[in-house]
Amino acid sequence: MKNILLIAAICAATAVNVQAVQGSGQGPGQGMVGEESARLALLDSDGDGIITREEMETARQTEFEAADTDGDGYLGAAELAAMQEAQRADRLSTLFDLIDADDDLVISLEEMVSASPSGDEAVIGVQFDAFAGDDGVMDEGEFAYMHSPEAQATRRFIAMDSDGDGYISSDEYGAPVAGSRGGNGGPGQRPQQGGGPQFPGPRR
Repeated sequence: MKNILLIAAICAATAVNVQAVQGSGQGPGQGMVGEESARLALLDSDGDGIITREEMETARQTEFEAADTDGDGYLGAAELAAMQEAQRADRLSTLFDLIDADDDLVISLEEMVSASPSGDEAVIGVQFDAFAGDDGVMDEGEFAYMHSPEAQATRRFIAMDSDGDGYISSDEYGAPVAGSRGGNGGPGQRPQQGGGPQFPGPRR
């Protein structure tokens, strides 16, 4: 609901071109097609690449009615939380489909780089390696985990660890992280099942 209202406030008097937004790289810190692009794609109910005011209003009403599980015309805290979680899952699923260009149900590094306006394989590759499976591709579950709140600290660490040694120095801690090259405890190390990447222990 919050995302819909935000989009409606920005675009209230005009239509939105979905392809233009998708190509702008508005994403979750990855420099690629992002969750807002996926959100816009979901709003484009007729798939013509344009979001009209009518489509926005229809989406608002549909989502409210779906979230109002007891049918009382109001949203309680639990109903709102459930709606927001469902919206997030829908956005991530749509985003996954947008990046998965060959529709093989997994995302390769090449597809991830191709979806990025910057096309910087070195930067994107570090994040990709940290969350992809040992098979070298990312399935939808791994993709969802990469974007989960639980993975935010891991992604932040990788972005800050610019020399990739598995530690954050005082210089790295104070440096800007946008576009920096991260690490995850050394080359070849990948996350364990259900967790983040492996990091070395305390320095001796």
